[in-house]
Amino acid sequence: MLGQVQEQRQLMSAAMQQSMKILQLPLLSLQEYLNELATENPMLDVDAASLPAGIQAEPARPVEDKVWKEEIGDDIFERRVKRRADSADISEYADLAAPGETFTQQLHDQLNSDRSIPRKYLPLAHFIVESLNARGYLDESLEEIADLTGAPLCCVQQALYIVQDLTPTGVGARSLQECLVLQLAQSHSFNAATLKVVNECLPLLAKDDLGAIAKRLGVSKAEAKRACDAVRALNPIPSRGYPGGESTAFTVPEAVVQHSEDGYAISYNRAALPKVSVNPEYEQMMKESEGEVQSYLRENHQKARRLLQDLDYREGTITKVLRYVLTAQDAFLSGRSAGPAPLTLQEIADALGLHPSTISRAVKDKTILFNGKTLPLRELFSTPVTQGGASRGMALRQLKRLIDAEDPHSALSDDALASALRSLGINVSRRTVAAYRQELEIPSAAVRKRRAAEGGQ
Repeated sequence: MLGQVQEQRQLMSAAMQQSMKILQLPLLSLQEYLNELATENPMLDVDAASLPAGIQAEPARPVEDKVWKEEIGDDIFERRVKRRADSADISEYADLAAPGETFTQQLHDQLNSDRSIPRKYLPLAHFIVESLNARGYLDESLEEIADLTGAPLCCVQQALYIVQDLTPTGVGARSLQECLVLQLAQSHSFNAATLKVVNECLPLLAKDDLGAIAKRLGVSKAEAKRACDAVRALNPIPSRGYPGGESTAFTVPEAVVQHSEDGYAISYNRAALPKVSVNPEYEQMMKESEGEVQSYLRENHQKARRLLQDLDYREGTITKVLRYVLTAQDAFLSGRSAGPAPLTLQEIADALGLHPSTISRAVKDKTILFNGKTLPLRELFSTPVTQGGASRGMALRQLKRLIDAEDPHSALSDDALASALRSLGINVSRRTVAAYRQELEIPSAAVRKRRAAEGGQ
């Protein structure tokens, strides 16, 4: 009986993950996924899709957070990624993936091939990979993922650490700062100066104001330049250079929206998806067969029916979300205001009776054709999903990881460690860091430096 219950839970989990994946995938990726399912399931008939007249695939235009978009800019970073002692073009790391393998697929492959990962965390790690946006960032809070999957928060936190250990470094970050700190922690440039540049000086770095940065760091211009150069060498977009990553992604509008005095007319882009149906011949064969053949066909028949339900759910959910968002942003879309009104995923979730993660997936990497122009849905939101607080255990584990990654000859102070933890979404004070450090039986920065100098590490 216990085995049956566990098996049912696994089947439910797999069904839920497929439903969420179908909701999350943009149209072009969903076309590919449906074709893959059809090759595995004889019960599925998937016809070729064709785009309606006037609609075409366009390069995806990712939506930046406000600080990056208005104050920083992508051009402050070199097109090179630095890992530990080596520096190489990002395309060299992309070549590690199999030919044609997407960014998401190669992350899944890394998880599956690493036998050191505890099996209980593996499904959650795969779920987090599927939740990443086109840039390789995690938009959803760990609390929401825990709520959606029914997993304990501590397990979700551990699964995130596993994802953040994958290549390329920075994947699974929840902010630009976290992405950069994760990379710094695996380089020889991990020190108080580079941390401060990431956490406090990116707008100054965008202006190339070396004097102001040196003053903020309390160092010479030459030292400030070394710290800035190290940060410039980091990669702010983990998916860049991979097939299906941010730099190569294309998008097809989910719907055509026309605005008039009567309101908004929404036409869901059903024609951009292949027509999916249950194969009638195999359905008849299922009714006439027996034994293992019938069991096999019945299982695939259930999967095909579930897929059709998931596609209907996707269309209905995206349409409902669209109607709410368009109404909420009417002043912006009609030109009566210069920017979108404050709107969060939580607000929409509360109004529609859905989970915030469902809303997040419904808008993720999606666009609409609005009055003839392509508009990313994320541009209609005021802020990304905010991250919740971190547990004490999470803080202790991350603190130990940061100290393990430091150069002991330039050991990080408790202030610097607190700053690094804040970049990772863990808001703690210097005193708390000191208390956690003592609990972990890790000496102060001064002692760590002295031991390193004496060769006693």
